[in-house]
Amino acid sequence: MIENNKKSNNKMIWGKDGFTLIEVIVSLFIISILSILLIGSFDINTRQIFGAGEKTDILFSARREMDNAIADSNYVVSADSRLTISKQKRDIIIGGAQVSGVEIQVKQKSNGKVVLTSFIPE
Repeated sequence: MIENNKKSNNKMIWGKDGFTLIEVIVSLFIISILSILLIGSFDINTRQIFGAGEKTDILFSARREMDNAIADSNYVVSADSRLTISKQKRDIIIGGAQVSGVEIQVKQKSNGKVVLTSFIPE
């Protein structure tokens, strides 16, 4: 008799509690969709973080190159292989007066984009 009671109790526990196969499949489907969305957003954010870091690195290198170009009028070779320096004489008008000087530009080699520009009056 004791064995019959144990069997009937087990049947009652398994019969009333637990999830059906459809409920498990639906919950796994929902979890997989949410994880795909989260992984996608992490990937986009990671790319943006690395892009911002590269831009910051180029900007600091450009500032160093600009400082070197201002300090030495003969400085033409960039220490950073990603950047180039160009110098050209220019005349600009400041407050109605014409001022002669040298314009120094630091550009990226990859796309020719100007990172920094400075004008030094003579």
